[in-house]
Order: sequence, then structure tokens, then C-alpha cells
Amino acid sequence: MKLIFLTGTEGFKGSNFAPYFLEKYLDYRLVNLDLLTYVGDPANLRECVVDPKYTFIKGNNGKNLRDWLYVSDYYKGKDLDYHTDKAESVYNIGRRNERTNQQIVERVTDEKILPQAHIGKKSSKELISCVEDHTGHDHRHAIDTIKIEMELGLKADENFDSSIVKTIEWSLEKYGK
Repeated sequence: MKLIFLTGTEGFKGSNFAPYFLEKYLDYRLVNLDLLTYVGDPANLRECVVDPKYTFIKGNNGKNLRDWLYVSDYYKGKDLDYHTDKAESVYNIGRRNERTNQQIVERVTDEKILPQAHIGKKSSKELISCVEDHTGHDHRHAIDTIKIEMELGLKADENFDSSIVKTIEWSLEKYGK
């Protein structure tokens, strides 16, 4: 059985990646280390907890680097990474798609994307409120994805506009909000 050690998997991307790998690779064991900060939620992986090949450990990895990448593009990159013969290599998975939180909020609350029927407000812009940064907040999450693109041929299937719509639709369907 192969062992894969994951960090920060209780957030959005990881909570999609873990079930995908557990279902696709029956001979893999996943160990997940997550601090459970602002995006981490054990409920995101409730279907994994019953799988004997999955173990959760609460802890601090301190290296949350990311750019805006659709979840299926992320786990395709992880799949390539785990199944390459370059065992000693480390790959950054991303799309070179940096956006500010404000840009994301504006896009998510666009009336064409988030229909008023789902939010119970006159305008989805009423949902926006500013909060203080969490402790240790980085002002820029940037990674260099050239290596995985050149060595393994990873290319994202989704662009930002299509992926944000799919993400919102998935969230509304899963959580009923």
C-alpha cells in the first residue's frame, strides 16, 4: 500500500482531492495534516473519515501557498505528480491565475453568477462584508508552475470564469444555500 502525506486538505481543494484519490486508488493510504484554520472544516471530508485508508491529524504546516485553480485541475496535477517516475521531484500546481480576494468576491456576487433566488437578498452585493485578516495572513500567495507544465505537461482544463460558475453551482447543490 502506498502512503501519501497531505497538508491542508480540509479546505475546498483538498476536500475534493482526498475522496477522488481514495475512490480511484484502492491501494493508497492518505494521512492528512491540517491546522483547521479559516477554511479547514472536518465536515468537508466526512465521507473519508469512514474509510480505513484515511487518517486525519490536526496540526500546523504553516505553508499555505496557492493561486486560483479549479479543483479538478488541481487533483489532475496531483495525480500526475504522484504517478511520475520522478519520485524526488516537487511540483507546484497552479494556473498562474492570481486574483485579489476583492476580485473574487466581486465575481462571485455578480448577479449573473449568483442568482438572487439563492440568497434571499435584494442584491448579492449585500452579502459582502470585510473581516480582519487571520493571524499569519500572507498578502500574496504565488507559486511558479513552469516545472510541472514543462516536465509533466499539466495544462488547466478550466478558465477562471467557467470554474467559478461550476464551483458556485456545486456549492449551492451540496450545501443547499
